[in-house]
Amino acid sequence: PYLYLTGGEPLLLGEALWGEDGLIRAATEAGAACNLNTNALRLTPRVALHLVSAGLGRIHVSLDTHIAQVQDTICGHPGRWEQVMRGLYDVQIAKALLGVAHPVIHINCVLTRLNAHHFPDFLRMLLSMKPLPVDGRSPDLDMHLIPVGGEQNAELRLSEAEYVRFFTETWEAVEAVWAQYQVDRGFENKDRGPLHEKMPFMSP
Repeated sequence: PYLYLTGGEPLLLGEALWGEDGLIRAATEAGAACNLNTNALRLTPRVALHLVSAGLGRIHVSLDTHIAQVQDTICGHPGRWEQVMRGLYDVQIAKALLGVAHPVIHINCVLTRLNAHHFPDFLRMLLSMKPLPVDGRSPDLDMHLIPVGGEQNAELRLSEAEYVRFFTETWEAVEAVWAQYQVDRGFENKDRGPLHEKMPFMSP
């Protein structure tokens, strides 16, 4: 059995979700894997410790860029990037304190005109945050890359020409970042490969 907690924002449920007698602990103790989808705004150190100790298997966090101003513009809320980053670090610290590898942190990145061609540097930032791989690579901070949808977001959607640029010029820079990461982390030749093979994610 597999439980996917999404919304809206599941962390609005508070201790009913992450507490000692909450849903996540009850589900994991019953043998179900739990996956949480969150904007990370309520991901405090206390909540992070509870989520980790409850046995949460995977956490999906919405983050679209390494540039604070762009993230705040996409979300329409000043300070949003800083809040999300703080939540990510809180989960990483909680995992380190409790000495466990779960939950795996997964990034949901919505692709727009505002962030698409900054993607190589965004990837570089996420790779710098990944834990040292034990057996080749860590699944932490892998991502889903999701094209923006909805009629209200038409002005944010990439044009045909911008998509062509993304999958040519921008993607060449992405692969260069990934190749350098594999060298810097000392991956064996057998463990190296293009990004789509080694860090699978949903592309547009």
